[in-house]
Amino acid sequence: MRQHSVYRRMSLSECFQQARERFCSCRPNVFLPMPPSHQSSKASNTCSAARLGAFNGGMTRVMIEPIAKSIVKRGGMIRANTPVIEFLVRANRVTGVRLNSKELEADAILLAVPLQPAQTLLRNSFANHEWLQPMLQLPSLSAATIQFELDEPILSSDRTNFSSTRMCCFAEQSRTTFSHLAGRLSAILFPPEEFLRMGTWRADEWL
Repeated sequence: MRQHSVYRRMSLSECFQQARERFCSCRPNVFLPMPPSHQSSKASNTCSAARLGAFNGGMTRVMIEPIAKSIVKRGGMIRANTPVIEFLVRANRVTGVRLNSKELEADAILLAVPLQPAQTLLRNSFANHEWLQPMLQLPSLSAATIQFELDEPILSSDRTNFSSTRMCCFAEQSRTTFSHLAGRLSAILFPPEEFLRMGTWRADEWL
């Protein structure tokens, strides 16, 4: 693809720096709301004209773990590694879930899983529901990501960056989520369909 010839002439660090600069130049009024304590002032200072917020650390540590602790603190229970077998349905309404060993009833049920497990659960109880048919017929929800494990961090801090390039979102993660690695950079590629068709390739050939 044409974009590859651009990146091939740059170092990896220069590539991501250019992606960050291009985002700032074309999106001067972007704002991503987050708790102030978890925002990185450096993210905003990178582009003086931009209003940009980003997680000051990996999402697991900054977002998921605090949410889980808050649930438990308020008397909630988190069951890890506990698959849901099916929904409990009464009068065409979901009233709970069936686990391997027991049933759980609740006033509200939130389905927040990847596409295929969601389709499996919904088909068991709502295979003929008209409103769900478009979702049940989806073959997949494409996503393409790339991860670099490096000898040193490639970005100056661990925060989420957004870009108008094909690397639409990327982050250094070696100081937070992957602190056991000397350098770790993760990127989401867009549009995913173009990258999924590439098959096997070497990073040094792409860069």
